[in-house]
Amino acid sequence: MEPVAITRQNSTPTDTNPSSSDNFTIHVHPFKTLPLIKSHLHPKYAIFEAGRKLEKLPLDHLQQVLSAYASLEWVMALYSAWLKELH
Repeated sequence: MEPVAITRQNSTPTDTNPSSSDNFTIHVHPFKTLPLIKSHLHPKYAIFEAGRKLEKLPLDHLQQVLSAYASLEWVMALYSAWLKELH
């Protein structure tokens, strides 16, 4: 995600407050300035997809991500548990 920037609109444009560059914030890797994001998506789908993507990372990249975001270890644990065969 290092080459990716996230642009977030801070306010909705109106007739009295038209859209301008002041209404936007650009967040860059590692996205420490990005506020909490609310989503209509159920967390289990986000956890599953994050686990699927983390699993595909090369080991050295995965270790870097997990050291920067330790809570993702829970994502990996849940993802692995969900994929285990039931006995």
